Amino acid sequence: MVKHPLWKWILSFAAVGLAVPLGLMSAAMLLDRNPQLPLKYGILLNRIMLALWPSSILLMATAGRQGTLEAYKLMAFSVATNASLYAAIGGFVWVVVHLIGKLKRP
Repeated sequence: MVKHPLWKWILSFAAVGLAVPLGLMSAAMLLDRNPQLPLKYGILLNRIMLALWPSSILLMATAGRQGTLEAYKLMAFSVATNASLYAAIGGFVWVVVHLIGKLKRP
């Protein structure tokens, strides 16, 4: 039987969904502030960002609006969307683990 209830899985995955964009944004800021780094690091970070933060595609709408309230709203929406996506994945994983646990019981 699953030891942890569904809500703990959902909250844990949602927390990871919040932490991932914050870490990736921090890494992007570090890359932007160091122009001596090769371009390949920025390209690699963008690929990682799309894989781990799929809703980061929404950030394209902030082009030319950096530092405005609209840009911050879009960024917050993108982060919240990612947390929601991770929470949904956490719920799905819980269901799968729960079902596998039931199948293994005699």
